Amino acid sequence: MRPHRLSVRNGARRLIVTALILAAAPSARAADRDEWTRVQIQDSVARAAVLASLDVADRWLTNARCETLFSEFQDRHNRPLSAALAALGVSGRGYLHLVLFRDGSDAPRCYRREALAFTTPGSRIVYVCGRDFARDWPALGPAALVHEALHSLGLDENPPSSWFITNRVRRLCAVS
Repeated sequence: MRPHRLSVRNGARRLIVTALILAAAPSARAADRDEWTRVQIQDSVARAAVLASLDVADRWLTNARCETLFSEFQDRHNRPLSAALAALGVSGRGYLHLVLFRDGSDAPRCYRREALAFTTPGSRIVYVCGRDFARDWPALGPAALVHEALHSLGLDENPPSSWFITNRVRRLCAVS
């Protein structure tokens, strides 16, 4: 009897996550058509969560306070990430549109639930942990994608810790 109750709870959780994603669907569909052409995720629930998170992150990056992340954090050569943006001729917001988002659900980091998304410093490919990302996107999705964009520009981790980076993103960007 108990396993049945667990599956009902999991089903209810999936229904709630899907409802939240569908609530963001009008902007996600517009972003899918017009702006976020570099999202290569087949799972519709995970894709919708990534698109909704990118819409929020894009809005965050219109705020000058959020853009300071790129001058605050540095690459392994102690150059501010803003120098990498300047070399590309884009803002942080513009850079987000250059990043390729792929499904990384089969990667060991996703399988072990170590991350919602990951990349290698300097790579323009961010791998998203599909359904785990979809489950946590309302609270962490936009911050996770900005966090990974910082790594994509060359920010190493440890130091600073993953926790520090994400909290800094949330503190500077997720303001009303």
